[in-house]
Parts: sequence; C-alpha cells; structure tokens
Amino acid sequence: MKDFIIHRIQGYISRVHLIEYDDCMLLIDSGSRSDVPRIEQYCAKKLMRPMSDISLCLVTHIHPDHAGGAKLLRKKYGIKLAAHKDIDLWYKGITGSIQHYFDTVMAHSMRTLKGRQPHRAWYSSKIRPDYSLNDGDPLPGFEDWQAVHVPGHTLHDLALFHQGKRILYTADAIIKEKDKWLPPIPVLFKNQMRRSYLKMESLAPARIITAHGDEIEKEDILHIFQRMTETLERPLNSMGRAAFSISLFPPQVWKARIAHMRDRRKKERNIDDGNKSDGKE
Repeated sequence: MKDFIIHRIQGYISRVHLIEYDDCMLLIDSGSRSDVPRIEQYCAKKLMRPMSDISLCLVTHIHPDHAGGAKLLRKKYGIKLAAHKDIDLWYKGITGSIQHYFDTVMAHSMRTLKGRQPHRAWYSSKIRPDYSLNDGDPLPGFEDWQAVHVPGHTLHDLALFHQGKRILYTADAIIKEKDKWLPPIPVLFKNQMRRSYLKMESLAPARIITAHGDEIEKEDILHIFQRMTETLERPLNSMGRAAFSISLFPPQVWKARIAHMRDRRKKERNIDDGNKSDGKE
C-alpha cells in the first residue's frame, strides 16, 4: 500500500483536499474558481511541488464550490478530470442554466452572510470529464481509491473510499458544524439520500473527511450515519426551505418528480381496481 498525506486547503466556500504521494498528487474537488490561486500557492509554498504533479482531480458534483475551478485547472496545467458519468446532465438545457445561475448567486450570498468579501465564482455549467465514473470504479492512476455513488443532494454525487486505510471522503453528504452533523442543503431526493447513508455506513469507515467542517474520527462513526438518516425527517428551517425552493430547476429533478407522480397514480389506480374487484365479489 502506497503511503500518502492528506492536505486540507481552506477555500472560498468549502475545503479542498490534496492527497500527496511521493510521485504524484490527487486533488479531491477543485473548489470554486477563485480557489485555483489558493491551490497554486499551497503547492508552491507549503509543498514546494509544481502543479503538474497533480495528475487527477476528482469532481464529486457540479456545484460551484466543488467544480468551479476544474476546467481552469485542466486548461492551465493539463490536470485530468474525473466525475460521475451523469455530471453534465444536471445543468442541461434552459432550466438547468437557470439553476446554474441560482447556485452561483447562492454561493456568493453564503460568503457575504459570513462576512467575507465576494470573489469570482462564475464557472462553466459542464466540465466534460476526461474519465467518467460509475459506482465502485477505482480512480484512474489512484486505484487504491474507489468512487462511491451517493445521490441525494444531486443525482450524481460521488464519495471517495480508501479500502486499505478505511478513509471516506463524503463531499457534501455530511456537514459538521459546531458539533452538529447536518445533511447537505438541499436534499432533493430523500429516499436516495437514505440509501446513500446506508451504503456509506456499510463501508465501516474509520475516518470521515468532509468538505464542510471538521474530520470525524474519534466519534462513534456508525451512529453518525443513523443520525444523518434521522435528520432527513426533521422539518426544514428557513434556510433549508429557501434553498429547496430555488433548487427545483435541473431537468433531472423534474424527470424524477414526474416519474414519482406516475408511479403514485399507478399504485392508486391498482388499489382502486382491487377495491372494485372486491366489491363485485
């Protein structure tokens, strides 16, 4: 098993994680567009290594604080991008473009509320990954890490798992803030999010790394996933309701909702037909 060091870089909105090996480096998420200089400075001053040593960037999902700098990193340094095979469907079409705009504005708003100066955050709504990943695929060039499909926040979210050291990077699936464990904002697909928590729990990680908040290592990790599932049943607060209400434009959301409505109507018709049959008998 190859040794590595995980470096945490505080970005504009989320933390960026750089996994350093002797001969190469893996970047987990690119951060926002304005985080590219932060990554450059960290490599030059802290690690004293060139950016060309980063041979792959995993983009866990398309939101601005995770994918914003991806294409710029590829353009400047030739860094290959890996992501879920459906990542570029999220902001597809006119409604997807509206959602892309809302998400970028919302990212700025969050920073302003916390007293930070706004930085450039606009980015391409498609990253066109060099490597398209499915659930369980090893990362190209970093086969000790495995992609784990964890939909719920979007339909294409990926977590990252190292089997040998039992390290799990959860991206936005778990947010730790002031000793509280919170789900992402928003959760658009609750049933899928529940299944994603069960999947991550089944991996039995010994260490959890999050994009927002501290690492989780000493706590009872398995109970954390149960708590996360319980939080899905709680009513949304004002911020959660606002985020949910302006996150319904991606075409995949509408397709999923239409399919859900059709399934529900079909079940209702089957129940009605069954009741009628019982009445005749």
